[in-house]
Amino acid sequence: MNQHDLFGELVSKIIDPIVGLKVQMPTPCRKCHCIIACTAEGQWLNVPLLCTSCGIERGRLSYETFKFIRRVVETFGRPTEPIKLKKTDLSKQFPHDAGAAEAISANRAEGAQ
Repeated sequence: MNQHDLFGELVSKIIDPIVGLKVQMPTPCRKCHCIIACTAEGQWLNVPLLCTSCGIERGRLSYETFKFIRRVVETFGRPTEPIKLKKTDLSKQFPHDAGAAEAISANRAEGAQ
């Protein structure tokens, strides 16, 4: 048995602390309309969310969400109720001035003259 086989065997025996956590999704399942999903075992940091009713994949956790949930579980233990996920609107988190592009193009036009 080589090192790679031993490492693979060890990794397969380690269960991620967030596997099996219930998550309340922001939208219902398109197949069965259930709003609860369960975290499943994924490859490295790629954690799929599976519908608890029909088993269809509902999405995957982002790296930031994965790190946050893992830190919370390691600090406080596994939650007793489903974790509520919310949709994020990046345009609200990172607002920008709609006229900025016009100002830049106007400055370029003045500089070209």
